[in-house]
Amino acid sequence: MSILDGVKISKGRSDLILKLPEKLSKRVHKLIRDEVRSGAAAGGAFLLGAVVAIIELGCTGQVYLPTIAWMISRGEGATPWLWLLLYNSAFIIPLFIVFAVSYKGVSAVRLAAVFRKRGAALKFFTAGLLALLAVVLIIT
Repeated sequence: MSILDGVKISKGRSDLILKLPEKLSKRVHKLIRDEVRSGAAAGGAFLLGAVVAIIELGCTGQVYLPTIAWMISRGEGATPWLWLLLYNSAFIIPLFIVFAVSYKGVSAVRLAAVFRKRGAALKFFTAGLLALLAVVLIIT
């Protein structure tokens, strides 16, 4: 599905398969807008992040929950924990990069333009990582 999304992005389309449903996406945006307008963004950031994470669990949980189940079923010392650490790092590092770039003063409009320009490459890279993970899981 990541490959199909990459092809769609490269053709300028935005009807992606792997994205939050429109209803949930609008809810996340509304939550963030309301928090920023209320002036409670700094104090409510943790709570806001928790609510957004719960809403997005449908996307992230598709990989995360099976990974945890696999770890529990294997019961092999530190190796599964290292895989989980690698997965979490791959999930969190892009968020830190976006935060750092935003903190340095890059506007949301410019950041969105970069994602539109590089979106297909990111989708193909993601597909490659998921294929590699599948091979590793099959071999082990």
